[in-house]
Amino acid sequence: SLPEAMAELLELQQLAQLALAGPDVLSQLDTHPVAIFSGHAVEDGRRPERSYFACDACVPSQRVEARQLIGAPFKTLRLTVLAACSTASRASPGPAVALNLARPFVARGSAVVATLAPIPDAVAARFNVLFLRQLQETRHPALAFDRAIARLRELDDSVRPYWASFAFTT
Repeated sequence: SLPEAMAELLELQQLAQLALAGPDVLSQLDTHPVAIFSGHAVEDGRRPERSYFACDACVPSQRVEARQLIGAPFKTLRLTVLAACSTASRASPGPAVALNLARPFVARGSAVVATLAPIPDAVAARFNVLFLRQLQETRHPALAFDRAIARLRELDDSVRPYWASFAFTT
């Protein structure tokens, strides 16, 4: 169930050291090697630099937009998990290397787990639980991703169709 998955996710996020939420995200992003966001992302197809992460604690002036992440000096951050809608999509026409919410992390050397399409919140939470369990077990992000996707494909019909929405890149 979603409440159980969310409770487990919160427990696992503590192991990962940082959950992206609230107005002070930008100041915290490079203080840990792993950052996790599980929630809502809003993609702006006309102005991708204005795509943003939405969190319950954020007012519009405090949300984190893609343009704020461009050029951020991620020296410590090694793995970023963005389990929210369309964090790695390219909805707008344009150059092959279009801006999306995942791109600034990749450009600064972080491995990134992101999504290529809209996904339900429950699926994002379930994927994070599966991925973090595997990451804790394997300590290898690519292997953890592959195993989490394999497990996601074994789940019920409410979750299974979304396995191809997730992507991993280094």
